[in-house]
Amino acid sequence: MSTISERLLDRVRMELGDLPQPFDYQFIGDGVRDHFNVEHRPFDESSITMLGYGDPIDPAAEGITLDGLTGTVIFEYPPESGSP
Repeated sequence: MSTISERLLDRVRMELGDLPQPFDYQFIGDGVRDHFNVEHRPFDESSITMLGYGDPIDPAAEGITLDGLTGTVIFEYPPESGSP
């Protein structure tokens, strides 16, 4: 259940035409980088669905941190080279 402030914020965003927009972002691991910048930001971390090799994954369980404000995906360990 949402709070009154969340509902008010949703209403203001709707009135301003600032509605959430779906997006896809794909990157390929290189075995070195552990930070990836998503082009669409800011985003709501709770609304993100992450896929690994086409299957949904839980970011927290995989050691992945999502920073919606900066649009950054941070891996605990760099993804293997060539891994999606």
